[in-house]
Amino acid sequence: PLYRCVDEAEEYIGAKGIDNDTLVLAYDDYKGPNASGVWHFFKSYGHDKVRIIDGGMAQLKALGVPMKRGDEPKVVEKKFKIDPNKIRYDMLASKEEVLKASNAITANRDQAKYAIIDTRRFEEIIGGSKLDNVARGGHIPGATFIEWNNFSDATKKMSFKDMQTMQKLLDSRGITKDKTIYTYCHVGTGRGSFVASVLDQLGYKNVKVYTGSWDEWGNDFNLPIRR
Repeated sequence: PLYRCVDEAEEYIGAKGIDNDTLVLAYDDYKGPNASGVWHFFKSYGHDKVRIIDGGMAQLKALGVPMKRGDEPKVVEKKFKIDPNKIRYDMLASKEEVLKASNAITANRDQAKYAIIDTRRFEEIIGGSKLDNVARGGHIPGATFIEWNNFSDATKKMSFKDMQTMQKLLDSRGITKDKTIYTYCHVGTGRGSFVASVLDQLGYKNVKVYTGSWDEWGNDFNLPIRR
């Protein structure tokens, strides 16, 4: 994954015509996970000039922004440089770190200084559905279940609901700002990063995406699971 391969990431991003001065605007249909994956990708590499277009394609079309079909346009390649000293490791979590949090939560949830948010569908959480590349279905012990689309407004075709509604949901699930919060999905850069972007908007400071997510956890038989 590009998260772990700085040289490949620099080459890939530069080939898209992006340099360190470029403002990156990320969008998808309107739901948010794909755009938030791009947002988290750039932010974790220390590139703060990245934004998510709330409502994505749906809102751009509503505003009359011209659209074009077909192949990706050719661009002039640029040089994108990742400064190792600016990589946001505080936004990324390893399985060892998540395991420590899981153990603390299962030992005493009320006193634990951590929260783990599983952003996947209910069928995935209970182990009834999994992708073929994962050996085991289920979830990380101690995780709080908040499916990502609870924060997305399908009625208005907006990526995010209003701030008050999103905060109320988090409050109801005990996701407080004094905790270190880990989000995960299947691969991290989608539903997990979407919920991380929600937390970022709401002022949560200690938020990490478990980039290995269930793709890694479900295939490691040394790690505990629940169904």
